Amino acid sequence: MNNEIVLRRARDFYLETSQRYVAERYYERMPLNLFWREQNIPLMRDIVESANDPEAVIHRVQQTFMFSVNVESPIKERAVDWLLDEQRSREVDIFALPAEIQESAFSYPGNNVHRRDRRLTPDFLRTVNITLQIERYFTPDCRGFDVLELGGGLGHLARTMKLLQCTRSYVILDLPETLVFSYCFLSLNFPNARTLLVKDEESARAITTNDYDFAFVPTLFAELINARVYDLFVNTASLGEMPNKTIRYWMNYIQKNLEVRYLYTLNRYLNTIDPYQHSWRWEENECSVHYDRRWDIRQWELEPRFTRCPYVDTLISRYVEIAAARLKTIDDFACSERAAELLRIVQEQDWYNIHGDSAIMMRGDHILAHDLGMDGTLFKLWNVLRLQPSADGVATLLKYLDTLLAREDRKFEEQRYYEDLFFALYSEAQDSALEQTAAWLNKRMLKSTRRNPTLVESQDNYNFVDVGDGVIAVSMALGPLNLFKERLGERELPPVLFKAESLEKVREKVTELEQEIRVVPEIVDETVSFNLVKIDGRFLAVAKQLGPTELFKERLGQRELPPFLFCGATLEAARKKALECETESPPRVNLVATAGKYNLLKAGDRYIAVAESLAPVGLFQEGLRTPGLPPVLFVARSLEELKRMVEL
Repeated sequence: MNNEIVLRRARDFYLETSQRYVAERYYERMPLNLFWREQNIPLMRDIVESANDPEAVIHRVQQTFMFSVNVESPIKERAVDWLLDEQRSREVDIFALPAEIQESAFSYPGNNVHRRDRRLTPDFLRTVNITLQIERYFTPDCRGFDVLELGGGLGHLARTMKLLQCTRSYVILDLPETLVFSYCFLSLNFPNARTLLVKDEESARAITTNDYDFAFVPTLFAELINARVYDLFVNTASLGEMPNKTIRYWMNYIQKNLEVRYLYTLNRYLNTIDPYQHSWRWEENECSVHYDRRWDIRQWELEPRFTRCPYVDTLISRYVEIAAARLKTIDDFACSERAAELLRIVQEQDWYNIHGDSAIMMRGDHILAHDLGMDGTLFKLWNVLRLQPSADGVATLLKYLDTLLAREDRKFEEQRYYEDLFFALYSEAQDSALEQTAAWLNKRMLKSTRRNPTLVESQDNYNFVDVGDGVIAVSMALGPLNLFKERLGERELPPVLFKAESLEKVREKVTELEQEIRVVPEIVDETVSFNLVKIDGRFLAVAKQLGPTELFKERLGQRELPPFLFCGATLEAARKKALECETESPPRVNLVATAGKYNLLKAGDRYIAVAESLAPVGLFQEGLRTPGLPPVLFVARSLEELKRMVEL
């Protein structure tokens, strides 16, 4: 099959099936996430419609991060060498394998690295590692595996598994746009392979004949291809890029609709987010939590060794590797007993029982090396919730996640799922020992749902900011700030707080300010709410409510700091507080004449002379009022009186 035919077939297939998706409103039932909907799908459509041949299609997509982690920069050399060394540590020598076990000849040249006459990329070596892991935990018959892969991307894994001769047939279940890429890639690499492009219900049912090497099935027809047994289900990376509604559908499809012997997944787990910036991940965080009791887990590891490359791989997600065999039957009582035993073992560990600061200067204060495999605490707790979920089990896992993260400004993206699960399982009557945990989680969930501060209005000297659970008024005098994250003391807030790298330099800043003032501030009077302070002929009112502060601990926005920052449950409440603190509206100020080195101004029913040497001033806003500040400012009831005062 020549290249022209490959591309024409791919485009015809895409046009026909994508029209079915629109007609049947598929994406309303199975929504895409924002990233795929607004970035990947438009980019893929542009590539499909504009490329001149299938090789150009492959090259363009390999220059993106849609399906791979390859890069053109020289760091790819170090990444490949690290991955080769890692394989050797597991007694894997790729150079001892047949010569065809290398990156595709159709790979984008900028991504390739050459070692001992072999073409390699980080992505190719990743697929080799996955294939070897599959062969390690599952045994195919003499014909090889019949594979169903959800989300095949470019077809890299399908190619590697066929090269290593561990597949008999391979079904890729994916979106129409993505299937164009895997069809082009695998057709070029295996021109004599038997391929099946599923365009309708009739061709979908032909899957049962097993008379193909590669079958390309749009997800629209998923329910029509589960009438046969598959040896192996595979999903790597793509489930973590779906909304939870879509994830739940596919996990239900795998575990209830599909008859499969083995499962291998490598998907997102425990990636960190900033809850104020990445709150959308709360709706895309369930790809590694919905495994039911009927799996015999043969391998489970967060960040398996072959994913820990310090070059390139750090640009993608943290993955958990799961290899499991499907059980025919399960013993519910045995599952419950096993879950209870695992929970008891975990709750006897030191991290669960040692509280407060008692572990400071000990390894237990912040453990750096955790066992993230099947002997470790994390897997035991994950398995507890799989076998017999309970409020106590969820609470224990949430506590353990806090020990792993040890950061206030980040959350694991699965945290919201586990918090919701806790309250779905929690009963005040049956879980009375968890009452304090429930109260603490309620408070934490409320805090983490506060959305990013949004400026809704500005008035006079205040910005009114919506923070989700209320509106606050922030003085413009504070300048740009990062509400709820910035801590008092992290930056200067002159003239009330100065910062420098040494005592001498911070003293210089304070001395410079004092020299500007020239006199020591003096409390001359007070009201119920303010101290009245005289400084170099000016009078300031300092709110007593400001009170003591906790530098580096208290966050701006967590409490009111009048008169700079007010909190209110509504916009109106915050505005009222701010305006009550404002002085009366200042009169309009107009320049009416000049006399010598003075500007003569009319302000309401008064006349004011201001020395030019005073530079631009904000009269009345700065508190410059009667009886004046001679010799730089005079106040009179008429222009003539003012001129006489200036002449004198």
